[in-house]
Amino acid sequence: MRLVAFTRQLDSSPALIISGRGRAHISLFKANVISLLNIYFKMKYSAHIGILFCVILVLTAFFPWIYIGSLQVEVTGVGADVKTVFGKPALMNFYLLPVIILFFLIPKLWAKKLNPFVGAINFAWALRNLLLLSTCRNGECPEQQAALYFYFLSASLILVMTVLPYNLKLKS
Repeated sequence: MRLVAFTRQLDSSPALIISGRGRAHISLFKANVISLLNIYFKMKYSAHIGILFCVILVLTAFFPWIYIGSLQVEVTGVGADVKTVFGKPALMNFYLLPVIILFFLIPKLWAKKLNPFVGAINFAWALRNLLLLSTCRNGECPEQQAALYFYFLSASLILVMTVLPYNLKLKS
């Protein structure tokens, strides 16, 4: 019993053959891999989901992110009522999100290749805001609100959606 064949077949070709010594030989054709991804992951809506998370990110920027007890100030992504050192933390995201949405909507290969780059910059800015706003200063730690974490989660999911494949009709 030297060969154990993985029983799942796609277009009458074995998906994976494992030899008796533990070595794996993958014998999938390119078309089978693409159809396997389409069957199991159903990511043809990843652009729509990415646009939805862009809208969620914009909405969470208007909710309170942190509360500073000594100043009695709630800081949002678009600023605070009084002057703080944070400024408008989500302003950079407001500049990047239209570009990301535009790249989601353009059905060209160059747009699909540039979108993860812009999404990574957006994610890095969200990570910067999370670390900057949740850090203790002068012995006082601000109270983090749920919107700050939803903001960061939506930025990370935007990055994931820019990397996932979605429908693109290429001419062969």
